[in-house]
Amino acid sequence: MKHHIALVAAIVAALFVTGCNNTRKYKFEYKTDQRHVTITTEPSGASVYQVSFLDNSSISLGKTPLHQVPVVVLTWAKFKKASPARVNAVHKQLNSVVVRIEKEGYEPYSGPLRTDPNLAVEHHIQLRRQGQ
Repeated sequence: MKHHIALVAAIVAALFVTGCNNTRKYKFEYKTDQRHVTITTEPSGASVYQVSFLDNSSISLGKTPLHQVPVVVLTWAKFKKASPARVNAVHKQLNSVVVRIEKEGYEPYSGPLRTDPNLAVEHHIQLRRQGQ
C-alpha cells in the first residue's frame, strides 16, 4: 500500500510541476483525480505502465494481475491557442488511464482504459503472441 501511495504522489507531483512550468505557446489548464482500476491479462505477469497525458512518459504500475491499483486521470482540460489535433488527443483521454502493457513474446498493448470515480473498473486484456 505504501508503494501505491508513493506512486500516486509521484504522478501528482510530476503533473503539478509540468502544468506549472508549461513553456509551450498554448495554455493548458487541467484537473486530475485519483481513481482505481483492476487490470488482468491473459497470460498474467505482464508489465503495466501508466502513460502521462502531458508528455507520454510512463511510470510502472506493476505486473498483472493488478487489483484496485491507484492511477491519476485527467478529468477536465481547457486550452488556449492549441491545435485542434492536440485538443482532440487530450480530450480522448478524459476520465481514462492510458496504459502500455508488455510481456516478452507478446505484442504490446497500448490504449486508454475507462475509469470511474466511485469504483475500481475491471479490465481484462488478451495479449496476442508475436507473429500471429
